[in-house]
Amino acid sequence: MPYLPPSRGNTGRKPGGSGSDVAFVGRAAELQCLQAAYDRASAGSWTVVEITGDPGIGKSSVLARLLAHARGAGAQVCAGQAVESDLHVPYGLLVNALGDAVHQPRAARLAAAQADLPVLRAVWPQLPGPAAEPEPIPAAQRYRVHRAVRNLLAVLAADTGDGPLVIALDDMHWADESSTELLGHLLRHPPRGRVLLVAAYRPRQLASGLRGAFAEAAVTGTSVRVDLPPLTEDETAALLPGRLSRRRRRQLHAASAGNPLYLKALSAAAEVTPPEPAAGHRLSEQAGVPDPVWSALAAELATLTPAERLVAAAVAVTGPAADMDLLATVAAHPVPEVVAALDRLAARDLLRPGPGTAPFPFRHPVVHTVTYESAPAGWRTAAHARAATALAERGAASTDRAYHLERCAGVGDTAAVGTLSDAASTVLPAAPATAARWLTTALRLLPAGAADTDRWELLVRHAEALFLAGDLSGGRDSVHTLLSLLPRHPADKRARVAVLAATVERLVGNAMEAEALLTAELAACPEAHGTAGATLRAGLATCAVMRSDPVAADRWTEQVLRDARHGARPAQLAGALALAAMSGHLTGAFAVAAARLDEAARTLDGLPDDDLVEVLQLVGLVGAAEIAHERIPDAVRHLNRVLAVAHRHRPAHVLTDLYGQLGTAYALTGDRDRAAECFDDEYDAALLTGSAAQCGTALKHQSWLALWRGDLPAALHLGERALADARAQRHPLSWSSMAIYALAHLFDDDPAAALRLLDSAGDRPHKPTIDPGARIRWWEVRAAACAATGDTGAARDAAEHASRLAAGSSLRRSQAHAAMARGYALLGDDPAGALEAARAASTLLDQAGDLLAAGRAHHLAANASAALRRPAQARAGFADARARFTTAQAPLLYDAAVRDERRMNARRPRPGDRSALTPRESEVAGLVAEGLTNRQIAERLFLSVGTVGVHVGRVYAKLGVGRRAAVAARLPAPPQAADRSGDHR
Repeated sequence: MPYLPPSRGNTGRKPGGSGSDVAFVGRAAELQCLQAAYDRASAGSWTVVEITGDPGIGKSSVLARLLAHARGAGAQVCAGQAVESDLHVPYGLLVNALGDAVHQPRAARLAAAQADLPVLRAVWPQLPGPAAEPEPIPAAQRYRVHRAVRNLLAVLAADTGDGPLVIALDDMHWADESSTELLGHLLRHPPRGRVLLVAAYRPRQLASGLRGAFAEAAVTGTSVRVDLPPLTEDETAALLPGRLSRRRRRQLHAASAGNPLYLKALSAAAEVTPPEPAAGHRLSEQAGVPDPVWSALAAELATLTPAERLVAAAVAVTGPAADMDLLATVAAHPVPEVVAALDRLAARDLLRPGPGTAPFPFRHPVVHTVTYESAPAGWRTAAHARAATALAERGAASTDRAYHLERCAGVGDTAAVGTLSDAASTVLPAAPATAARWLTTALRLLPAGAADTDRWELLVRHAEALFLAGDLSGGRDSVHTLLSLLPRHPADKRARVAVLAATVERLVGNAMEAEALLTAELAACPEAHGTAGATLRAGLATCAVMRSDPVAADRWTEQVLRDARHGARPAQLAGALALAAMSGHLTGAFAVAAARLDEAARTLDGLPDDDLVEVLQLVGLVGAAEIAHERIPDAVRHLNRVLAVAHRHRPAHVLTDLYGQLGTAYALTGDRDRAAECFDDEYDAALLTGSAAQCGTALKHQSWLALWRGDLPAALHLGERALADARAQRHPLSWSSMAIYALAHLFDDDPAAALRLLDSAGDRPHKPTIDPGARIRWWEVRAAACAATGDTGAARDAAEHASRLAAGSSLRRSQAHAAMARGYALLGDDPAGALEAARAASTLLDQAGDLLAAGRAHHLAANASAALRRPAQARAGFADARARFTTAQAPLLYDAAVRDERRMNARRPRPGDRSALTPRESEVAGLVAEGLTNRQIAERLFLSVGTVGVHVGRVYAKLGVGRRAAVAARLPAPPQAADRSGDHR
């Protein structure tokens, strides 16, 4: 269903308007910071500004100043303000902000956004397109809407004229769930072009996910935070009437804590005795408003007539967009009296009418809060009930009525349960957290004698909504509640719920708990030898395989395979065969695993898509097994097919795994663009699941991708986060995240850090895993790190581990990476052996079509040739490496090959002859020989890391070496103190 904009249009206090009724004072430094951000965006950089502070501190006023400047400079300004009563409207803030920019698009804009129009029409149904309903976007794929909007912003930014596209979002802490998720996506994946995003919010009330996204943007340097401090005493004095004494001004400044809104309320109430709060009213500190301010605003409300107070409270209940008839119904007053009261409230500046047929916003959200909370609790409940009834009589959408029903309905109100259930279904694709909240209320309202099936259905939907919202903990509780209520019969239904509960346990990092749950269910299952038992055994087999437990995996997958061969559907057989193939990796039965994978692929190819829906996670393992067996084209074909089905039917955690597997397959063929697209999809889907384990795996792939792209700082940052997530979740493959992170440290010329990281893996790399090749690659990285630190013995030991693992495999990549490990270990003192190993690896990897790894093997062979003083052979090897890195778009690896070739081509003195080194180069050479990294040398000699790198390159060239460990061998003696006192110019 299309997500319609809130009917209120703008909220009266429109961003870019005055934002306040008091004079603007101070804020010179803050405005200067905002000006700098505007200039940066104008120059072509995506820029984010956060304006933060307490309620009433002046965020809207500062934002208004910025927007006035932007409009005056010719920028296109799109401004919107979130309203607490619109939290249930999906993309409400986004629709409100972009306004005319989307409602009245120019032809050129439409043409540029043509590919995204089917998705964008889910948010803006008025966009041109077929007369049919907009493309339905499943909740697990909300990131498709996010990307379409990001592309739309890039189109709008390209058509802004003199200035940037300025998007201003006021009161972001009250943004609806969908807009919040979208903003988080934009912070992670900025649109192209000149775009300035300004968000004003209260920090303590901002959604936690958005807080994290802003923090990440600050780390990357794209976000600037402007915290508004309290006004000084002189500044508050400028806002007060001149007739007040100096003593009274100081008192008001202290009482308001320098807050302009609080200052105005306290000043206006100076002559009024604040009333005591009525019994049962919410205390001011609970509403987030200081006691003196609450009392001052309550005193202002106390001066109203009874009719005015009722109408003000009715506006607070219904929201600013209510029409006269609805306000009259809620206030229980005739329309003429309501109109008159609204006029008087506007004259008192309690309400500030804006454009449109019926927008009646309060002058500030704090005034709205105090007005609502000051109304008697019983009256509020009855008022929401009157609103819900009136909206139902009008035939209003269930989503509009749900807002009121969750605040007034009582236990046993089955009509309210139905409305809340319908409303949850409507908003689930875009706002699953809102859907979960309404379903929580529906469950609370169910009468004690409600049918079990009704309660079970609501619990299932409640869990689904929580999962889709990324609340795995809440979904876990809901599924366990459901499991506790379900009887043993029907056994099939209970078994499916148990497997779902185990899946959630696995996603939150409780692999052992998941296995224990399924074991207990199987022991108590009345149909253990039937379909229910087969379902539970398949769950146990999946747990064992994912946990890399060879004994349990062999036990359960054999039973699952027997189940599948006796009456199961072909789709279940394909999944069982894939599980068995993965189990074969753990037990070392590679030939049996290959045969079972052949049968799984044939079975999968013979199935129609509809048969795959119920076993998507299992048949997705066919692609994962094919990757491990180096059948990359088959893996790509099968994973693309399963993903196409998953797009229509499955939740985000299935999509996450499938995207990660497909991205890996593309990466192994050197297709960086497709790999990047899949890894980005994986990360976006993982964020929606809320699973730290899946986010950790996605971050590992992002780190790998950053290395591939040549962004070393990003690779290190992402690698650190990936490892932290994997360790926090006790992920059995956390050590594989270490390999990527350690490789980034090697490229950062810090082999010691890489070794410290690899050492922390303990005995994990010695244990079986579903991907034996991952273990071999881990030992390869360790061999390279040990060799780089000069520890030849440890390097050879790592290479031996890799060779033993590869000995039992006929897979080319496994053999090649073991040969690479041997090549790194031998390069320092046996370059001929290193050359032989590197050539063997390059041949195998070229045959496998692995461009990146093949390029690295050719690079290693070239370095070995250079060490053997065979320059022509080395140059051919460097050329082969560069050609593969060029095709794979790997600039970091390409540059490394170029540097090594230049070192080889430089003049080479007799080995050990230091006479050609300058004093500074001798000094650097000595520190390299001591084992210091470039960064440590830079700190010791007070040089930049780049300058040290230049010196190290010259030392390599003059001594005829290509590695740090070889420098010490070419120096006849350690540098003496006299050598270090030379010319430091």
